[in-house]
Amino acid sequence: MSTSPELSNKQRFEYFTRTIPSDHYQVKAMVEIIKMFGWSYVSIVYEESNYGIKAFEELEVLLGKNNICIAVKEKLVKDSGVASEGAYDSIIQHLQTKPRARGVIIFGSDQEVAEMMRAVRRCNATGIFSWIGSDGWSARDLVSIGNELEVEGTLSVQPQANPVKGFKEYFLNLTVENNKRNPWFVAGTTPVTELERGSNKLLRTSFVFAFIPAYLPPVPRARPCRELELQSGERTERANRHSLVTEIE
Repeated sequence: MSTSPELSNKQRFEYFTRTIPSDHYQVKAMVEIIKMFGWSYVSIVYEESNYGIKAFEELEVLLGKNNICIAVKEKLVKDSGVASEGAYDSIIQHLQTKPRARGVIIFGSDQEVAEMMRAVRRCNATGIFSWIGSDGWSARDLVSIGNELEVEGTLSVQPQANPVKGFKEYFLNLTVENNKRNPWFVAGTTPVTELERGSNKLLRTSFVFAFIPAYLPPVPRARPCRELELQSGERTERANRHSLVTEIE
């Protein structure tokens, strides 16, 4: 993922520029939360991917430096379709063997954590743990809907996101005619053009939807969007909240 601390290595990634902070700062914020609560014994569940593994490695180091012990370390299989219910149940049961470690850091993605929360319910562990969530799942409807009691009280770490003034208007007014300098924009809209799906307004809206998280309902393509929908549609507004430019104070 683009938040991986590994990408901060300028010798390997000389031309990489971030538009979102490294997970290094997310990990530091999590450790500060643990220190604030005075916890000295926590568990970590992390996704079996670069995103989760690199974060876990940094967590291990920072927790050790602050004399905070790790009770349980568990991996989440990246593809939720691969792991069985029993695999998720096993993770929760392992956490339950360390009842003094009620604080649990989860560094993962929405699909995997949603399955884990269902396992919490199956194992009658609702309300036992205090979750600290990463940005990969903690603000996602896919996790919370149907698991409201299981995620209640979760503390999450999110990059500070602010709308870029004028960006929405600028982006919605881009067309293949006035933005030829950007080859990726042209390539991204060409397939729609070939199928003759509506006007330039529809092309612009379709391109914005590429930035919306995958758990949102698919965009209807039965007709071109009306002007009102282009300006104030629910999905457009939700996309605006996922700003491409973020910062951590």
